[in-house]
Amino acid sequence: VENKAGLLITRLNDAHFSVLCLSRTPCSLLMWAHYTLNHTGCVIGFDAANEFFAPGRMCTLGLQEVCYSSTRYVIPRNGFVGMTEQEMVEANDGYSLIKSEEWAYEQEMRLLAWPANANAKVLETPPLLLYDFPPEMVREIIFGVRMPPAIREKLVQIAGRKYPQAILRQAILDDEKFAIHFMPYADFKERELRLSRIRPVA
Repeated sequence: VENKAGLLITRLNDAHFSVLCLSRTPCSLLMWAHYTLNHTGCVIGFDAANEFFAPGRMCTLGLQEVCYSSTRYVIPRNGFVGMTEQEMVEANDGYSLIKSEEWAYEQEMRLLAWPANANAKVLETPPLLLYDFPPEMVREIIFGVRMPPAIREKLVQIAGRKYPQAILRQAILDDEKFAIHFMPYADFKERELRLSRIRPVA
């Protein structure tokens, strides 16, 4: 019964909500490993104050913080029948905005968007929807430590055309600690050029 209820809610969510998952931090080594294909991708920093994330534009609540808890939200035995409006809000928050404490390192933010506002659908099952966003909301782009140079240069060109206001940075692993730092991309390129001049020829 529980599995059927969970499947039903998942289907209802797919029909009525799309979920955009973001993070407050670009510094998590775990997220760089998991979500950028082991540091070969990039991180895009958005302006959280942009009206794209405001309540009522993409969805009723706007951008929301995920809460982390040791206990999960439990669907009532009677389901959602007879719930007051406030109880429905609490149920939605419990199902959509609460995760295990194990995930707290992600510092996640979520935007629940209306599928009807999507500009394109990439997949049917599970549904994968794309939404246009204002180019000016892109604040920075951080290239992964292991991003192939050819792809990085293509992204630099795209950023120059579409997101000229974005600050470009290169991720650098710390030499002594399990940590990651970000260098202005222009400085990174200059350093690479200097190193190429002093490397011995095989």
